[in-house]
Amino acid sequence: FVVTYGDGLANVNINKLISHHKKHGNLGTITVANPVSRFGLVEFDKDYAVNKFIEKPRLENININIGFFVFKKEVINYLDKDCTLETTPLRKLSEESKLNAFFHNGYFEPMDTYREYIQLNEYWEAGNPPWLDFKDAD
Repeated sequence: FVVTYGDGLANVNINKLISHHKKHGNLGTITVANPVSRFGLVEFDKDYAVNKFIEKPRLENININIGFFVFKKEVINYLDKDCTLETTPLRKLSEESKLNAFFHNGYFEPMDTYREYIQLNEYWEAGNPPWLDFKDAD
């Protein structure tokens, strides 16, 4: 079965996600993406002299859970009435090597803040929301 959070938008190719899950045969597959920093970065030397600005780069060697999952029904055994998916169940699956990652290279945007809510609604109202663009999707 497929699970997703309700607070983000992405153009994940669900068919490829499911195929990836079946190919690897684990109890769960989590979709990950390489995020762009929300902030510009500043580099400076040991004397604190600023030598470089990097405006909102992709974060190297960092992947985030974007909230699209495929699970076998046995994952129910990892849940209890008080757990949240991101804590005990996913950690336990990971510790037991029963969780795979599916890398998403397309669009992803969380909607965790009012600012993100406004931005996503502006995209929608403009008539060409980026999550409907599948040219870079998996």
